[in-house]
Amino acid sequence: MSIKLELRKKMIKGKKYYTLTGFTLLGVDDLPSEYFDDVPYAYKTQGGILELRVSAKTSYRYLPGCHYTKPEIDSLVGCLKLAGDRLHMINKNWNGEHEIVI
Repeated sequence: MSIKLELRKKMIKGKKYYTLTGFTLLGVDDLPSEYFDDVPYAYKTQGGILELRVSAKTSYRYLPGCHYTKPEIDSLVGCLKLAGDRLHMINKNWNGEHEIVI
């Protein structure tokens, strides 16, 4: 599954912002446990919030309806790409057949 952000450009008091109108992202229960062993990782909370962990001590929450600057969105997109690449590698290593002979 791909990560999808839905954004609307908005001008507020002469400044440019993006409004997060929605997103598509897997929830914790849909992700392999080893995905959470390293950063960055992202998931959709049960409350519909995009949770992004970028270090052991730093995480960000992105809420639909909130406004974000271009640098904030660029940072989010960059981290989501890295998190998506990590998930792809985890899933790639899991695919295939496995035989146990006893």
